[in-house]
Amino acid sequence: MKPLFYFMLLFLFTLGCQKEKFVLPTNIGSILRTSSVRQAYGNYTNETKITHYFDQYCRLVQRKEESFRDETFLLDTKKTIYVYNTDDLLIEETVYVNYTPFYDTPDRLLEHHIYEYDNQGRIKSMVKNGELEWKFEYDDPKKRIDRYSCLQGRCNFSSSLVDGKQLNAIEGGYKAATPDSFYGYWESTFDEKGNEILIEQKRVVEIENKSLTRITIDYDTKKTPPVDISYADFKGFPAGFFSFGKKRNNRLKETRLTYDGSVLVGHVEVRYTYDYNSAGYPTQVLIHKLDKLTNKELEQPIYYRYEYGCSN
Repeated sequence: MKPLFYFMLLFLFTLGCQKEKFVLPTNIGSILRTSSVRQAYGNYTNETKITHYFDQYCRLVQRKEESFRDETFLLDTKKTIYVYNTDDLLIEETVYVNYTPFYDTPDRLLEHHIYEYDNQGRIKSMVKNGELEWKFEYDDPKKRIDRYSCLQGRCNFSSSLVDGKQLNAIEGGYKAATPDSFYGYWESTFDEKGNEILIEQKRVVEIENKSLTRITIDYDTKKTPPVDISYADFKGFPAGFFSFGKKRNNRLKETRLTYDGSVLVGHVEVRYTYDYNSAGYPTQVLIHKLDKLTNKELEQPIYYRYEYGCSN
């Protein structure tokens, strides 16, 4: 019995000493490997394909974006390489582009990012192409995180997280206005999940400030495809800053009403149809855009396709 006892003790000790594997999302069904979007334009089709490559620990090590004409003719590429330290923290990111791959030209360096962390493994700063891009400051007693945006060595306060929530968020939803220098501004209303449920375009030069375009959006309650990787997916980054703006649920329908004064001059409906995998994530999305005033399709349907999994 003693040899067996010592063997089991050694086995348990070995398990305890193994490095814990770092996985981006917690559910394997949500780890995006490839995504593509295709749409026809007259006699040709355009397709953009994004492929994610992972290492044996399921860490993202490369993201490749390719644009195709008629499925086979490669128009341009963009490649991002990710490097980690032994604590699974992202420490380096390099971006290469190639605008003429059909001439067999080499990739060109576009961006180089360096990330630094504090002694607790929390992100402190990012240096882009040799200049400080942004930084974070942590106030642990107040459970507050301040973010600063930087330009030419000078950093200005931009926003805060307190106890995991952004300061400009309010219970039950919030509004955010985005100025448009050409026309007016968009005002968006979000629900408590972060879904954008109403968009209103307003002309600021009018005294009455009447709404010109009103978009209402309906959602399902299912899981959304992680269309791309964000900083929220990496260890050590405060997700409350970077997960904001990601879709919480899948869009089912958009209704876009356009007015000239009080007269309805435009009514467009966008419908989304989904196929799902066994984990509940979309594998294909079909989008139709219809002019309800003429009952005609405004453009060719758009197809999104998704594949999941960490393996290369």
